[in-house]
Amino acid sequence: MELTRRRILQKIGPFVTFGFFCLVLFLLYQALAEIKISDVKLAFTKFNFLKLTPILLLVFINFVILGSFDFLGLRYFGVTKLHPFKVYWSSIICYAFTLNLGAFVGGLGLRYRIYRGWDVPLGTITKLILFSTLGNWIGHVLLISITMLFFPDKVTALTSLPIGAIYSIGVLGSCAIILYFVLCFRRTEITFKSEKFIFPPISLACLQLVLSLIQWTLLALIINVLITHIGANADFYQILFTYLLTGIAGVLTHIPAGLGVHETIFLKMNFDISPSNIIAVLIAFRLLYYLIPLLVAAPGYFILELYQKRQHLR
Repeated sequence: MELTRRRILQKIGPFVTFGFFCLVLFLLYQALAEIKISDVKLAFTKFNFLKLTPILLLVFINFVILGSFDFLGLRYFGVTKLHPFKVYWSSIICYAFTLNLGAFVGGLGLRYRIYRGWDVPLGTITKLILFSTLGNWIGHVLLISITMLFFPDKVTALTSLPIGAIYSIGVLGSCAIILYFVLCFRRTEITFKSEKFIFPPISLACLQLVLSLIQWTLLALIINVLITHIGANADFYQILFTYLLTGIAGVLTHIPAGLGVHETIFLKMNFDISPSNIIAVLIAFRLLYYLIPLLVAAPGYFILELYQKRQHLR
């Protein structure tokens, strides 16, 4: 029965993804139809990137937090001999490629290649991927639930959704977090890609949650700073909710870097910001959080490859 369900999901999954992809393209076309490129260029000229260099520190902190999921996961699974610098070096490269090229490249393929270069067992890498993914997303789910439960008026103003629906979704999200901690408390064991995965202890789960909350909040803060920098104003919790929503949409569409997904959702929200300003802000965000880290990670990856090869030749 379970095998049949998996086969059905495998067959319909690509069609669902394609459907979301088409929907995003249609909505993006609608959103961009009335925006003039000249207005976007004018809005983009308002950025003084020299004054925005402190944002790169926030970006760096964000990547260090992402790397911390791998560091904690490897320690949890008994890989204690791998030096912390090597773990963070490897994980930050993987996350930079994941953000720009998609989970199948950085999250899976590159992670397996790099960690195998450190002689980490394949099964451990598989469990590490699940550990890091769960750790990162529990904070996401909790934050979007908190925003819906404690700031429903702001979400309604953005989305025009009824209060009842907002509360219901917020409660469901909170229940998912509670379920995660129940599984951790009971040290539940599941099978993931033929590997047995035991949910981490409560103390480690709490650390995962704290790191995830900081990570997602930092991203919304970066966007908020960029919006303020060009003289526009937006409520921080509305920015946070919208960005968290783009994360969910990005997973559903499997579009690398969420290209077009972020823009579509931000433009469809009822922000009191001109569409040209929104596009300019998101271009600047992509430059600072996506492109620059990738430009640093690319040579970092080749250096890592050479280093690992030399280590194996000794």
